[in-house]
Amino acid sequence: MVKNHAFTLLEVLLALMVLVSAVYIISNLQSRALFKVLRERNDIEKTFRIKKELYFCLTTPLEENKKIVNKIENEEATFTSQLVNIASKSKLADMKKMIKIIRTDAKWNYNNATHEASMVSFVYKPSKEQEKVS
Repeated sequence: MVKNHAFTLLEVLLALMVLVSAVYIISNLQSRALFKVLRERNDIEKTFRIKKELYFCLTTPLEENKKIVNKIENEEATFTSQLVNIASKSKLADMKKMIKIIRTDAKWNYNNATHEASMVSFVYKPSKEQEKVS
């Protein structure tokens, strides 16, 4: 009697089920990683945009207690820059005339969610006596 060395239909279906499950899991992980990269790329782009607004404020003199608001329609983003007062209890209070603090806040919408970020910069402006010494 000759034995037939073939797979049964049940074994083939079980192997196909394992293969399809593995491909599904791998593709699901890939798509999640792709969406995470896209979301983080958007956050990085907004961070650079905040830096750009902050650098603009560094080159433009700001008035005390006045905000600069910049709305960008196509990106649905709002950037607000302002000069922050140094608290009298702060250790920087002695240097109030030499140091200015600029804060830029940003709000933007991405995937039906509102994101926010803030960035602070210290601007050193030497006094007239220090400029003469230099």
